[in-house]
Amino acid sequence: GLPFAGALFDLVAALDVLEHVADDAAALAALGQRLKPDGLLFLTVPAYPWLWSAHDEFSQHRRRYTLGGMRSLVERCGLRVTYASYFNCLLFPFGAVKIGLGNRIGANPEEALRPPAAPINGLLRFIFGMERYLLPRVSLPFGMSIVVCAQRIK
Repeated sequence: GLPFAGALFDLVAALDVLEHVADDAAALAALGQRLKPDGLLFLTVPAYPWLWSAHDEFSQHRRRYTLGGMRSLVERCGLRVTYASYFNCLLFPFGAVKIGLGNRIGANPEEALRPPAAPINGLLRFIFGMERYLLPRVSLPFGMSIVVCAQRIK
């Protein structure tokens, strides 16, 4: 069970958590039960099962998700989706190619944990940061990850 037995919260966040647990539906339902009426759940998960890589295994992921699958899972757990989108969209083509090549040549998953050289990392941060202006306004059509905001149904 979750800590804070009986406590209810205005906001619960699970950032890249659900992909690690055996029963994601039970975990999601338990998180939803910790919300006050109209409380918000904010979660992120990795996108697209076809992007599965050695890095997922190294990180002990159990699954990756689709946006439709996440919406369905959240709703089955008694929550109402208020916003859902892919994110990390602008870097998606590069990430997908990197994962695809890594899967073909057997890349070392630990390398993904090391930041790139400072100039490249700065450029990547800038590109990724541009999405923060898009996400509140639109739902992006694809991306490396998924973000969902959901509300407890009264």
